[in-house]
Amino acid sequence: MNRTLVGGGRPLARRLALLAMALLLVGVPGCAHKTVDRPRATRAPIAPRDVPSVLRGVIGSQASVVGLQATRISGIGFVVGLNGTGGGVLNDRVSFHMERELSIRGVGQGAFDGTPFEGMSPRQLLQDPRTAVVLVYAVVPPGAPNGTEFDVFVSALNATSLEGGRLYTTDLRLGDAQTFGGTQRNKLGEARGNIYINPFAEPGEVDSVVSRTTGRILNGGVVTASDKIRVVLDNPSHSRARQIVSAINSRFPQRPGDRNPVAIGRDERTIEVEVPRSYLDRSAEFVQILAHIQVNQMGPQIYARRYVEALRREPYLADDLGWALHALGEPALPFIRELYNDSELVPRLVALRTGARLGDARAADSLKELATSGPDSVRTDAIELLGRIGGGPTVDETLKSLLAEESLPVRISAYEALVARAERARFRTLVEYEQYRDAPVGLRASADELRRLSEMNLPAGTIQSVSRVPMYGKFLLDRVPVGDPLIYVTQQGAPRIVLFGDALKVEKPTLVSAWSDRLMLVAESETDDPRVFYRAVPGKAIRLDSVTYRSTYQGRLDDDVTDLIDFLAREWTADQQMVGLGLTFSEVVGALHEFYKAGAISASFATERDRLIADLLASSEEETVEVRPETPGDRRELVVFSERDLTPQAKPKPTGDDGLLVPIERNAPSGK
Repeated sequence: MNRTLVGGGRPLARRLALLAMALLLVGVPGCAHKTVDRPRATRAPIAPRDVPSVLRGVIGSQASVVGLQATRISGIGFVVGLNGTGGGVLNDRVSFHMERELSIRGVGQGAFDGTPFEGMSPRQLLQDPRTAVVLVYAVVPPGAPNGTEFDVFVSALNATSLEGGRLYTTDLRLGDAQTFGGTQRNKLGEARGNIYINPFAEPGEVDSVVSRTTGRILNGGVVTASDKIRVVLDNPSHSRARQIVSAINSRFPQRPGDRNPVAIGRDERTIEVEVPRSYLDRSAEFVQILAHIQVNQMGPQIYARRYVEALRREPYLADDLGWALHALGEPALPFIRELYNDSELVPRLVALRTGARLGDARAADSLKELATSGPDSVRTDAIELLGRIGGGPTVDETLKSLLAEESLPVRISAYEALVARAERARFRTLVEYEQYRDAPVGLRASADELRRLSEMNLPAGTIQSVSRVPMYGKFLLDRVPVGDPLIYVTQQGAPRIVLFGDALKVEKPTLVSAWSDRLMLVAESETDDPRVFYRAVPGKAIRLDSVTYRSTYQGRLDDDVTDLIDFLAREWTADQQMVGLGLTFSEVVGALHEFYKAGAISASFATERDRLIADLLASSEEETVEVRPETPGDRRELVVFSERDLTPQAKPKPTGDDGLLVPIERNAPSGK
């Protein structure tokens, strides 16, 4: 007989025993009102953080913000377009990895049909002297959303020079590069584009003491899988997590272009945060604001007053208090303005920096005063902040007057601020035009497309006195017709050559011979047009028309330096029917430097200090590093090169009190 009950599924004897026990318990006095608690796993609360009392209540005082540091990513890439300097022997593991990758991309199956590599197998392609395998490194800003661009560093594995190279699309993953079979870390980005090598080395000269096996791709990387920021509460609490989510989304409401609310609670302890589109290129600034948001959203004016009083009383908390005021947003502005003309420099600077970041035009007058007559240590900071705010045409006039200063950092800072203002003005003009253009809404350009267009072209004759034209997809050429002649070259972000001064001309008479006599510039008298002679490196040709290729070119040019740069960079196109040398960005910069050294261009020559290498070196010691921290000392650094600095090991070293510049010597001895 089946001794189990259909409903209970337990043996009958066991159920009777349980029933008897229950009756016994009911009969015991007092037992009917008692329950036996089951043991629970408890989590000891974390002790409160040691934070100044004035900052208690901000998110960073009760939670950890994971993702405040930048992330190092890397990959193994494939380069084409070399001048016969590639195709060397590869490590077996790397060779197998690249053969597999190229096969996946269709090499040997028609992927290169119509190119010089048509019909080649992956192994043949890797051995071709026009190609190379490179290690690719980059540092992604903290919390950078999808679409964020960044600079990339490349290092050759089987080439003696990366000159003329272009990197094919390369996946970039967390940590060090891995070959096939290694740990596959998360893919965060991609990299591709023309390689920018040391512009002061001689093209085609692989024995140069300046390394040509490394280079950069400016703005060559893009984030494809954003690594979201997480807020992790010290002591889990559903109600507290909801408060923090509400505080973040109140400070950063969802706007057009944002796919989701900025903050989404995942559980009682974790909140995921996505950088909003409006902070696409300012993710480091966003995470600082995030950490300083006051969880209690009642009475922001009370907190603003408290922060301002603490700023006067405890200036050593200046950075944190500035971010806390910024996190309060517009309600803090009336209190911040009290400090715009404070007698103490630290509270004044913090207030002006916060006001400018919040777009307060009332900060303009005090910033103009500091930019023109303030201490040298704060002038460039004040100029940079002027580039952020409105303030009307008087701000543009002040910045234009600073373009003529003797101080190189001041001139460059003023230029960068004017460029930022000119790009915003151009964007507004394009938006207005697009709104009134007779075209269906679906065919109108997006805000991102208009913003990119406004950054690529700036018309001459505007109040900012900065014009810009793109140079054949290689770099941007900016003109600043103010102040003493100066050639300025950027090494971060979008590649730019900037010409200061009105109508830079080639000096005549002149005779320049560079790059082992492969490049010559000659003007025999003051009335002669300059003549150029150029012989391409072996394996590379100059395209003269639709069918004609030659290894040499000679002809006459106008003596305007702008036209000279255009000629050096120009590629032959059927619509223009104009010849050019088709040099890369780094080759154009190198040619200008040679002309400058020989006295053919009467102008100063300067370039940005390269921070990418420093960031990568720091990231090799830590898993993550902080890039471009928002601190008062985080000003743009400049370096002026002299020939003695151009050695493989040497890096531009600042001298002088401000630590920003190196004196230049036109006739400095060669580094060779």
